[in-house]
Amino acid sequence: MAESTSKHRKPSDREEATVVDRISNLPESLLCHILSFLRTKEAVVTSILSSRWKTLWTLVPNLDLDDDKFGWKWYRSYWEQSPDQDQDQDQLSFADVLSRIWVLRESNPLKTFRLDWRWECDPILVDRWVRTAIAHDLEELNLYLCLAQPFYLPCTLFSFAKTLLVLKLTGCNIDSFSRLLSCCPVLQDLFLFIETNNCDGKKDCNFKIIVDTPSSFLSFPSLKILHLEGVNSANQDSFSRLLSCCPVLQDLFIQTNNCDGKKDCNFKIIVPTLKRLHLSIYLSHYQLEINAPALEYLYFKGILGKDVVLGNLNLSNLIKAVVHVKLLSQCVEDLEDAGNRALDFIRALYNVEALHLDTDTTECLCKASKLDLPMFHNLALLEFCVESCMWHVLPLFLERAPKLEKLILDKENWNFKEPTERCPTSIEWMFYKDIPKCPVITPYRFSF
Repeated sequence: MAESTSKHRKPSDREEATVVDRISNLPESLLCHILSFLRTKEAVVTSILSSRWKTLWTLVPNLDLDDDKFGWKWYRSYWEQSPDQDQDQDQLSFADVLSRIWVLRESNPLKTFRLDWRWECDPILVDRWVRTAIAHDLEELNLYLCLAQPFYLPCTLFSFAKTLLVLKLTGCNIDSFSRLLSCCPVLQDLFLFIETNNCDGKKDCNFKIIVDTPSSFLSFPSLKILHLEGVNSANQDSFSRLLSCCPVLQDLFIQTNNCDGKKDCNFKIIVPTLKRLHLSIYLSHYQLEINAPALEYLYFKGILGKDVVLGNLNLSNLIKAVVHVKLLSQCVEDLEDAGNRALDFIRALYNVEALHLDTDTTECLCKASKLDLPMFHNLALLEFCVESCMWHVLPLFLERAPKLEKLILDKENWNFKEPTERCPTSIEWMFYKDIPKCPVITPYRFSF
């Protein structure tokens, strides 16, 4: 009993005074690794813990700076500023804090530099800090800038970026896309995004990254992730030629609504190593060809009208597909063209295991001249979004999916009444008349 009591008694004041600070006695490399999971602001605050921690944060190989996370109260308490300063002074304080951080870090190695500056960003300081970061063998650069005037990142800025693996730019202009990439021979992850909100309604706003045509000898042997959002094409084949320079690409994201004045854009995606593809194409004229035998995930959102040319679609190993076909016109001829192209697109997904179709896609399929679906021998999950007048499409899918296990129905304006001329198939009619006739081998579950 006495032994049990001694185990649970509280330590005395003398014993508490002799408690060893085990965390501070950890190796410096381990402490820096722990601090690397914090934002720079939180890492700097740890300098007040003890003399051991005073400069420890300067050795962390990451800088994560966000003006939204640096409140003026923190500035005032840390740098002893006046509480009645105005907003401009406050923003200047953010620049002062960042400049001070760079001075204190001296020449310590830097692997990751993330800067999110959305309020009166100073391009001169950004240019200076990026140059400094790249000179320290930087591996990841992530810039999110909101600028009153166009800010160009010259490609010469990256002339020494031989170690850069990840590049994410939002709100930056680039004078030459291919020359920038040629300066980053080991790049593995590229994210480019133009924030059009920066324009503040100005029609002549020229915030844009243009994908120009890479030289024939150019290659990006390490690039595995490519994310292009709000990026324009310099000419018809710019995207296709860029992809031909990426022999190990695995993840591709493209969202575009402008070919920089060109009438047609060619999206010729021939990448044997590609595993994930996200396409959001808001163009009325374009050509699409996909030859990606290793592709496992496909997301497509775009227009498939009469001026869209679908080439070869090799998606033999696809596991999951999400399809959102958008409609531009309600003209009968245009709808039939869109329906036929949507059907051609769906036919290429015959090996898919999970398929999601939204309401517009289902409507397009309804408008096809002949709804001749392929056999979906591997389809186990079907997520179906329909309105009440499109239910007759569902039994066609069920008849061609012998291994279907789960059916998810997204209800939208469902009709539970008897079929009419406008709505030939109601949900009630389908469940009691059509579904029991479907030769589904595996019992499937319904989710609403």
